[in-house]
Amino acid sequence: MSTKKTTRLEQIFRKAERVNSQINVKLEEIKYWREFSTKTGIIFDEVKSGGNRKNRSKIEESVCKITDIENALKKDMNELIELKETAMRIIDRIDEPEYRFLLIQRYLYGKKWDDVAEVMGYSYGHLVHRMHPRAIEKLKALEAEN
Repeated sequence: MSTKKTTRLEQIFRKAERVNSQINVKLEEIKYWREFSTKTGIIFDEVKSGGNRKNRSKIEESVCKITDIENALKKDMNELIELKETAMRIIDRIDEPEYRFLLIQRYLYGKKWDDVAEVMGYSYGHLVHRMHPRAIEKLKALEAEN
């Protein structure tokens, strides 16, 4: 049984995909809470807080929730930016411009293989089964040098 060794760049790409998914979830949550706050009007809830009773509107609750999500979103976005900057530094070390372009289009811009192939003027099969593995091998060779 062979185990496929991934490059540091591939690990960064996977982590970036996860962070990007988390960002998308948070954006959907913000959208939900904004829509929720516009539907609630000025309906008040009685909320117990530390033994005290306070009136807080649904809108205020929504704004607090949105603020919390936006703060978490900022952290995720900063992490994604750092990951992409690290990935770009690694990609820039590849001598072949076509391999760099392929990796940037696919992994940093998130384009589909068909779209990358079309932009580059190659068939899907050539790009995925020939060029991509060669680009990954170049990355592995660069990592082996370090």
